[in-house]
Amino acid sequence: MTEKIISIPLDPQYLHESPSNPRTSFNPAKLAELAESIKSQGLLQPVVVRPLLPEGSDGYELVF
Repeated sequence: MTEKIISIPLDPQYLHESPSNPRTSFNPAKLAELAESIKSQGLLQPVVVRPLLPEGSDGYELVF
């Protein structure tokens, strides 16, 4: 497997949540707080994604 660093748009068109994510509910206030923090400070750690399957699909699945 080849690992590489790429930049992708932070856009729901390209970045999708994983269907195997065990988290199914989110506190709206905490989610808004997180979004505001990311807007003001940026991401403090990179995120890991994988291409959507089947191969050739447009976008990436958020891993962590």
